[in-house]
Amino acid sequence: MTSLSHSAESFIVGLEKAEADLKAVAHRLEEGFEQQYGRHQVNPFDLFQRIRRLERQLPDVQKECRIVLTTKQELIDSAKSQLIGNCKALESLEHKSGHLLPKNTDTFQAFMAAVAEWDSSLGLPQQIGTQETNLNQALLNSVLEVT
Repeated sequence: MTSLSHSAESFIVGLEKAEADLKAVAHRLEEGFEQQYGRHQVNPFDLFQRIRRLERQLPDVQKECRIVLTTKQELIDSAKSQLIGNCKALESLEHKSGHLLPKNTDTFQAFMAAVAEWDSSLGLPQQIGTQETNLNQALLNSVLEVT
């Protein structure tokens, strides 16, 4: 039993020595790159460290982007539904009252053009009004294809 614990301790000591050696080599490489390339030139070691940091951050950024895009699509869906519903209710009230108000469709048309542009960027068909689609799923699919 003592030989087993002695072997484990010597193995741990060996791993710690290897870790210290690797840190020393990394430090020497860093100093060598710093001397060779200076502060005002592109340092390959710095680039490598930055790439590694960006690789670690990329999944978080992708997740946040998906959340923002999903929220944006939900906002567009909600605004489109409310705007279309309000326009229909206003037309109904105008018809029932017999008073026809001057049409101010510029704002509505600008909004629908923005929605159509958003839908076309997702590759969706132009659908306005009553037909319900799962735009959030299409949005996520388009984001996943890009990444």
